[in-house]
Amino acid sequence: MTDYIQQFEVFYRKYQTEENHVFGFSYGAVIAFSSAEKLEVDKLYLCSLSPDFCEDLIDMQEWIKKYIGIRRLRDCLRRSGRELAKQLSVPTVILYGEKEATEFPKIKTRAMETKELAKSVKVIEVKDAPHDISFPAYREAIEKIF
Repeated sequence: MTDYIQQFEVFYRKYQTEENHVFGFSYGAVIAFSSAEKLEVDKLYLCSLSPDFCEDLIDMQEWIKKYIGIRRLRDCLRRSGRELAKQLSVPTVILYGEKEATEFPKIKTRAMETKELAKSVKVIEVKDAPHDISFPAYREAIEKIF
């Protein structure tokens, strides 16, 4: 993930304009969240922010740890969702699906904790939505915020 964050920062700097909104889904949301302050983005949209931070490892199920692998687990230890949230001054909208929060409760936890710790965060729970940005209700919610 750290490599992806660095690659995104290079890409962003190459293509940034006068006003820059950054949008990320799942691990893309982790990348956007992790780099937003450093890049001084104007607005941040995080969809289904994955629980990929050191605080999230405590409750991570064993099958997920196996799935993501030891290198990604070690990389998670380098990022604190809480510290990033405390530093976040960028106006932010976080969306997550109601159904995905049932299956992956840490997604909702990460969203709500970020809202509590950051300065300007709005959280939207998308009714009936799974972890799928193409799900109709998810798409409708995104269209509403734009």
